[in-house]
Amino acid sequence: MKQRLILFACIASFWLSTCENQQLIGLLKAPSELVSLEIVAYSGDLPLEGGASMEPGFTTSVFEYTVFVSKDANRFTVNAAIKGNGSVEIMNEEDQETGTEFDYLDDEPKMMILTVEREYMQVAQYRITVLREGSVPTATGVEISVTPGIGTFFLGRGVLPEFEVKANLPAAGGVLSYQWYMNTENSSRGGTRINGATGAAYKMRRGETQIVRTVYYYAEITNTIDGKTGVTESMPCRVTFVNKNELHEKSWSENYMVDIPAGTVSAGITTWDTGLQKPWSTPGFSMGKYLVTYELWKYVFERAEAGNYRFANTGNQGGDNYTAVSQQPIGDELNPATMISWRDAVVWCNAYSEMDGREPVYRDSDGNALKDSRVNVEQLVDESKITGKNGYRLPTHEEWYYAARGANPGNTSPWNDTWPGTNDAWSYSGLAGANDNTTYVGRMHPNKIWDGSEYVDGLYDMVGMLLQYLWFFNGTETLGVGGWNSIDESLVINIPFKLRALSPDSAKHCGLRLVRNAE
Repeated sequence: MKQRLILFACIASFWLSTCENQQLIGLLKAPSELVSLEIVAYSGDLPLEGGASMEPGFTTSVFEYTVFVSKDANRFTVNAAIKGNGSVEIMNEEDQETGTEFDYLDDEPKMMILTVEREYMQVAQYRITVLREGSVPTATGVEISVTPGIGTFFLGRGVLPEFEVKANLPAAGGVLSYQWYMNTENSSRGGTRINGATGAAYKMRRGETQIVRTVYYYAEITNTIDGKTGVTESMPCRVTFVNKNELHEKSWSENYMVDIPAGTVSAGITTWDTGLQKPWSTPGFSMGKYLVTYELWKYVFERAEAGNYRFANTGNQGGDNYTAVSQQPIGDELNPATMISWRDAVVWCNAYSEMDGREPVYRDSDGNALKDSRVNVEQLVDESKITGKNGYRLPTHEEWYYAARGANPGNTSPWNDTWPGTNDAWSYSGLAGANDNTTYVGRMHPNKIWDGSEYVDGLYDMVGMLLQYLWFFNGTETLGVGGWNSIDESLVINIPFKLRALSPDSAKHCGLRLVRNAE
């Protein structure tokens, strides 16, 4: 037999310590049956905006509420919903009338009892005291945001998103206070109260970030004037956690990045590239073993677009001579991403960095990460902000050639080979099989990287497949690409290429390879 749980009223300040009724104790331990509860005040047929405020805001562990309705209200409605099968009965305790709409024609408090019965569950009752008096104006200009702003993150990358709500006092003044809630639905009703989260900002706790899921956070903002309150909620703000291991190992794996060791290039040693006939050194860096696959590009792109990033081009799955005329996927998703502009590549690197718990590299002079490739990114970026960031970026001109030729400067192979980074034969013959179509990344042999004592397998597709975007050439605003393009059979040695327009057509055979500062 189902037990009917009844909430008894007790003296306000002492009810937890003075109430002895076992039914009350059972009620407080019982789960809430409602998923939403809302009171709306009306004047005639018109709903009064802000005409009713409920204290506290609805939460699954509270069974008693006080609602203040405006003196202009002559009726109100009670809207309550449950999840699953069952019933909700709403009754005015004074006259025993039931329904969802009730008149309010005097100044006496109205005591409302909600009896909720879900299938196979206990019966629960909620008590609502409705008071007709001047309602307290609520906060205005309520906005909620999350940092990092992309809102989607890889599990295990240490990202603890932080939410912030901004709200202004109404003209009548008051004091604002906050309470944060978490919800599995895209709603600012029916969430779970987060204990201790009572500031204008809330940083997620590590345990909340360890499950693949999408969750929503919102804040209840209470304005208090002379002991009376007016409550409003922010819009819900989404965060999503995804598993990077869903991706193919050629899109991501623990050994996806290849360590390129420190080294120094002497002046005049780079006879194969007049642009690099100068001393140059590096503390070392990490470079992607493969070109960015379309699988990884799309995975990040779709989530970035949902998280306030904007791109000029959507990208394509590989490419051939006809891609620009009739854009279509080539092969499978392990073909490199094509049909992207240099600006797309820069902004995408920032998005990928945020998802992976790293610092976006490309920022404006105010330190804001660049998130829109539809604008002149190269004119907005502040190069002084790049130093020290641990996020993903494009290789510089020098880094690309240093890595392509094995990272061991000298006058012997592979450093002085005509075709840098072909295969283990270090010869043009290593390009056999290159054709007008892209293929899956890593189809050919990797180049060799000097690890301090010997050459080990390193980077794939440094020559053949696609041209590859580089960072600014010699610190100017000219954009560059490097690599051997199998489409027109030309080795790009005399960088830079001026790719200002960067339309999908002009960039159809340019790919993206990631670099990260040494850690």
